[in-house]
Amino acid sequence: VYDVPAKKEVAQLSGHGLAVLAVAASEDGKLVVTGSADAAVRGFTPVGKEQWKWSAGKAACAVAVRKGGKHVAVGLADGMLAVLDVSGAAPKALASLSAHTAGVAGASFSPDGTKLATVG
Repeated sequence: VYDVPAKKEVAQLSGHGLAVLAVAASEDGKLVVTGSADAAVRGFTPVGKEQWKWSAGKAACAVAVRKGGKHVAVGLADGMLAVLDVSGAAPKALASLSAHTAGVAGASFSPDGTKLATVG
């Protein structure tokens, strides 16, 4: 994590066993989410403290944080899309659907949080 105005690194997000494939932050900057080839999705504070971990079962290729920071979308290597509630102590899967025939390469919530777009 970098402080852009100060031009310096302020934190490293560690814990993944394989390459990190995706990263997203909440609009208030209080949550940073990573997705990895190790099939883990992790939520961190902006100073690098892990808040939660969710096992995706497949490589997590895309992540997006919904306005308010309570929901995270996760795009998987097998084309599935999961939406998580991350407001509690542990993430809870709210929905899972087939988004693409191949992997989900990107995901983004609309600014008002009512729509979710994916690309695969």
